[in-house]
Amino acid sequence: MANAHLIIIADRGMLKTYEVRQTKHGPSPRMIGEINLKSARELYRDKVTDQAGSFPSTGSGGHANAIAEKSSMEAEEDARLFKSLGHQIEELIRQHQPINWSFAAPAEINPHILERVPADLQKIMVENVKRDLTKIPVAELPEHFRNSP
Repeated sequence: MANAHLIIIADRGMLKTYEVRQTKHGPSPRMIGEINLKSARELYRDKVTDQAGSFPSTGSGGHANAIAEKSSMEAEEDARLFKSLGHQIEELIRQHQPINWSFAAPAEINPHILERVPADLQKIMVENVKRDLTKIPVAELPEHFRNSP
């Protein structure tokens, strides 16, 4: 397993891990783990209503809610999600102990996840693809990573 190369792919609600082995036909990824974060996939408006517990805004007779409260709650929820994804990535890398690893996540969340991965593990990351690859077929993964084994 020490020669294994890992590819970790994330989006807001999923984390997939692949072990990549070199074969006579080229790199061959095999899924070794998938974590679904169901609550992260739910829309914010489906989790929280604008009624009980919301803060009324002034200027509308108290009949509207302040958008700032919703934004700060979304930001806090995002921070928790990114922390969770970073922790999951750390656990996966420490468990599998690859000599190096590659990562892919959509550009808008990619740096927020990686900043929560410890520096010693970031040092062995050989490639960072800022795209959502969670839904592509496994056989197409090596095409998206130049540094596959």
